[in-house]
Amino acid sequence: MNIFQRQLVFRFASVITTTVVFPSVAVHAHEVIYDSPRMYHLRADGPREWSDFPERADATNVSVDFDATEKSARCALRIRQQDVKQTWNVTLNEKKLGALRIDENDMVVYFEIPAGTVVDGKNTLR
Repeated sequence: MNIFQRQLVFRFASVITTTVVFPSVAVHAHEVIYDSPRMYHLRADGPREWSDFPERADATNVSVDFDATEKSARCALRIRQQDVKQTWNVTLNEKKLGALRIDENDMVVYFEIPAGTVVDGKNTLR
């Protein structure tokens, strides 16, 4: 199985300084571990940039806990992002996987998750 056959999926849609998050975590395409029923509207400190954005953001970051079994092989984190204009770091269990690309385009990016990063029990994606 290659890195793209086992993946953690976490979707970000960000608008300007705002990030809307659709988290969905899966170890591979058939095993969904976490799927959020709602969007999260995130924004760094400061006023909204556009009037069609919500007046208040849900938060300045998101933290998603999910239960899993340890993965001894590497896997991938899939993130969908849009209109990212700031640095947004992505971590799994306090290990930095990388940062979202500063880019206004709607895109999907992948981060490698080293073997052993996904642990038995509670895992935290930020």
